[in-house]
Amino acid sequence: MNQISWREYLTLTLGYCFTLLIIFFIINLLHFKFLHPKIVLHGIFLDIILTMIITSFFIKFVFVRILPCNAVFLTNACLIFFLLSSLYNVLGPTMCDRSLSVFLLIKVKNSNDIGKTITKNELIQATNLQYIRGSYMVEKRLAEQQVTGVIEIKSGAVTLTPLGRLITSIYEFFYWALDIPKTF
Repeated sequence: MNQISWREYLTLTLGYCFTLLIIFFIINLLHFKFLHPKIVLHGIFLDIILTMIITSFFIKFVFVRILPCNAVFLTNACLIFFLLSSLYNVLGPTMCDRSLSVFLLIKVKNSNDIGKTITKNELIQATNLQYIRGSYMVEKRLAEQQVTGVIEIKSGAVTLTPLGRLITSIYEFFYWALDIPKTF
């Protein structure tokens, strides 16, 4: 194989990685819209593996004359892609599916959207009915959200800050785009 500069190497590796990410998001959206996996975490890891297999096959056997290809480029691109898509998996859809904090943020946003303020006690009651029992976890999550500047608690009323509205909108996008069932 011909010697290539580090810039060409980096460009090819990132190009393959970008291709993997685009194909992954297409597969991920189609998978969740039409097949509705029961476990979000496992569904996305299946999409990650499927994306690497499909893209590697096409680059290695179909586009072999167009794109320079060797195992090092593909391995590096797949490794970078795996790390990025795993980060997306944990911080995005899986967080929507399993996080008490996301549950609380969306509860607060929904009440604020209809012009109502929600209190800590109402959040604890809603959580006891729909999510977990006990107030300790809810109070702990609310304290964490308050410290990070996502919510404000004044006289027991909980409201979202602009940062909180942005974060909640991102999680609502995941619910919408991937058709994740809401538990509230």
